[in-house]
Amino acid sequence: MKGTPQNRPINVAILAFETWAAIPIIGPMDILNNSCSLWRENGGSGSHDAAFDIQLVSLRKRHIRFGNAVTLHPHASISTAKKPDLVPSLGDDVLESLALQRGFIPWIKTCAAGGARLVSMCTGSFLAESGLMGVPPQPTGITQISSDEITPK
Repeated sequence: MKGTPQNRPINVAILAFETWAAIPIIGPMDILNNSCSLWRENGGSGSHDAAFDIQLVSLRKRHIRFGNAVTLHPHASISTAKKPDLVPSLGDDVLESLALQRGFIPWIKTCAAGGARLVSMCTGSFLAESGLMGVPPQPTGITQISSDEITPK
């Protein structure tokens, strides 16, 4: 990743919020952690270090319970999180994602202004609808954009 020294892992801030299940949050964390293991097992360079330093970041550092089975314990709140290099946006239901993650928008904009890359896991609806991609939010909750229209802010 441009601007990230090769001798340190990429700081990833995964947004932790109450939603229908824990999988949209822990899935990306698991994928990134497993990619590090696979890279090391196959002789990847820097095999002694993790490629990602992943932190679950919530609006307020408190436990998040999903149904009766899973409780997540975020590593940090938006006020205590390490400066991220990468912030994945999660969620596929536009309106639900916006409602659940709206409180993160000012923090995400600050991260982006500080050089963090914003990426979308799934449809990208949250980034587009929140105005973080330089595309005006659509009142219908559905945004159709082409790659040449995207101007990250």
